[in-house]
Amino acid sequence: MITAWLAGAPASPSQLIRCAPALQMSEDTLLDAIVGKRDRRHWPLPEPAPDRIGRPAPEPPADNP
Repeated sequence: MITAWLAGAPASPSQLIRCAPALQMSEDTLLDAIVGKRDRRHWPLPEPAPDRIGRPAPEPPADNP
């Protein structure tokens, strides 16, 4: 599933929820990934692939000190 996710393929909510314990991430974070809100700050998920029309993944918001 991770390989498909890296390639930009969609994932079903049930696929992502099953990964939550292994990835040590909240279900909300993984559900956001389904709608394209892939937060690259979370480890161990690798950097997301570009979307289906070739746009790069969005940069995470900058932290304001």
